[in-house]
Amino acid sequence: MASEDDVKTTPVLGVILLDSEGYTGIEAECTPHDEVGVGWMPPGHLEHPRSWGCDTIYRVARGCTPDASAMASPEAFQGVREAAAALDGRVDLITSDCAYTWFVREALSGTATPAMSSSLALLDLARTVGERVAIVASSAEVLGSLLGEPPAGVRIVGLDGKPEWTRYQTYTIHTDPPLDRAQMAHELLERLDEDFRDNSAPDVILLECTGLPQFRQVIRARFDGPILDIASFVQYMLDVEPSANGQFVIDQGPATVAEPS
Repeated sequence: MASEDDVKTTPVLGVILLDSEGYTGIEAECTPHDEVGVGWMPPGHLEHPRSWGCDTIYRVARGCTPDASAMASPEAFQGVREAAAALDGRVDLITSDCAYTWFVREALSGTATPAMSSSLALLDLARTVGERVAIVASSAEVLGSLLGEPPAGVRIVGLDGKPEWTRYQTYTIHTDPPLDRAQMAHELLERLDEDFRDNSAPDVILLECTGLPQFRQVIRARFDGPILDIASFVQYMLDVEPSANGQFVIDQGPATVAEPS
């Protein structure tokens, strides 16, 4: 039997970050109370330590840029492998801030630490829960090119063409004005309304893009069924109380973006 001293009461989550311009370093050890990690995105985005209900260690995957990740390129694979190796043994679980890392998931195979890099790992679970699954993605075009033909009963609901989500796809520290999360929430509901009108509501929603979990409560305005996403599932596995900072409330208005120190 483990002694009291052997029992670890505070889990630590390792988060692999895409190699994005403007990060203040390659790694940061954070608590859920920190105002900034290595990036500039506001709470709700997985890059921000206050989005999680536990301590985090962020590690940038050098070479795994947003474009490299969207192409599942060799550079993405190598960057994820190196970041995972740097986190291995220091955290209780490894995840990432980009769902497309699912397509280079073999890069995590050499780590002893459990890892779940993407909500796409939950697709089989979603299909077990319900016959009709809607994968909500920031880009149906990109996800479709990587995933190929979806399994029977699965459809991709993309936010392509929605102005603020289009800005999100190419967002950098230099983007001005900052992302308007209230507008993102409204565009998300608009897209769900369009899809439900054309196809009827699904049995299960799977949130593919890591920018989407912060809008779980927004989606509840349209959908009462099961919602699966990487942030909620990771915190469930670690038995961590989800952070209230990780949820956007539709009437709270535009979010401010932290400037890097």
